[in-house]
Amino acid sequence: MALLLSACLVLHQGPPAEANGSPPSDFLLEDPVYLPIEAPTSPREEAALRQSVGALRTAGVPLYVAVILTTADLGIYPEFLDKPPQAFADLLLDELALGHQTGQVLVVATPRGLAVAAKRADLPRILAHVDLNRVRRMLAKISVPAHAGPDELAAAADGAVRRLGPALGVDVGTPADTGPPPQADPTGQRHPAAPAVLIAVLGLGLLLALGLAVAARRRRVETSVGDE
Repeated sequence: MALLLSACLVLHQGPPAEANGSPPSDFLLEDPVYLPIEAPTSPREEAALRQSVGALRTAGVPLYVAVILTTADLGIYPEFLDKPPQAFADLLLDELALGHQTGQVLVVATPRGLAVAAKRADLPRILAHVDLNRVRRMLAKISVPAHAGPDELAAAADGAVRRLGPALGVDVGTPADTGPPPQADPTGQRHPAAPAVLIAVLGLGLLLALGLAVAARRRRVETSVGDE
């Protein structure tokens, strides 16, 4: 009888879920923001996203964000890159639960769009009033540029978090002032912002002037010694 009961229990539970099958499920155990591992996100976009996430977390919202760019960010689930983002958001939430993290509000940005995942039963009391279906519909309306790179996806995720804040009753605040963005010329090449270039030119000019002054003084000293 005991053996029969054990067999029934195993059949009821089904096959064990696989933990940590995607890189975000490991990274998010230590850091609330996961960024693509194959292409770096600019410091400007990362800082803006982290500021928004930090505002919600400070207010008591257990928010996590995963920015997915390529199959490298999906680990053993590369097929999810071509699926609606909600599919991977739900999968990742389950993976985090296997890592003993529950109660999260998870925002996922992929080239296919944005999604939010959460389990109402696990949410903190501060979010008891939230209509998750309404939040999902709201984020689904945010467009992601075609062929988006890491910066565009991070910016889309930041926009999602900023819309999520008011829906959760949290003021995210104004975007971080992370300095002027790089400027682009008609050829498509990116250049540092104009003020930085001006400062560098002035610095080089000053160094050149000092060098000429030192050289002139040295010549005068050598000439004076020769005359003696």
